[in-house]
Amino acid sequence: MTRKLRMKHGTEGPRHDPYGFTEYELLEDTRRVVLHLGLAERCTAEEGNRIVQAQGDGAGPLFERIAGMTVATFEKAWYRINRGYEEARAMERLAGWSEEP
Repeated sequence: MTRKLRMKHGTEGPRHDPYGFTEYELLEDTRRVVLHLGLAERCTAEEGNRIVQAQGDGAGPLFERIAGMTVATFEKAWYRINRGYEEARAMERLAGWSEEP
């Protein structure tokens, strides 16, 4: 099984009052799950022809159930893959994910 993690940051909303957002995307062989956290929270999961969506308070739990990981676990994995081990460990300490000094 091939698994890819993508994380994207950006802004949305009007130019005079933009909001930040983060999008978490998990791609597997036949599955795609996207969690959008920003002005609105929404999750879309696709597997073959089947699409499941949730908004608001249901978005995070749907992502966790289908992706099999929490957002914090996703971020840890993404940073380790994309930033290198040492930088990822430093980010984990700053974010409070690690109890190492």
